[in-house]
Amino acid sequence: MQPTNDRIRKLKQKFEDPEVPHDEKMKIIEFFQNFNEIFYGDIDIDSFFRQLEDISREWDNDQQ
Repeated sequence: MQPTNDRIRKLKQKFEDPEVPHDEKMKIIEFFQNFNEIFYGDIDIDSFFRQLEDISREWDNDQQ
């Protein structure tokens, strides 16, 4: 399993990659919108880590 900071970095790289389709970029935006409150409010941190793993898992498979 990748460390959290590596997963976040990978999401940023995917978002900035012009070859990544817009629908994939929208998933990344929606993920960060959903968890924007991690810095500004009360959030279920376990849910954040589960969903971070889910959204980045498909790219883990691409690297293999």
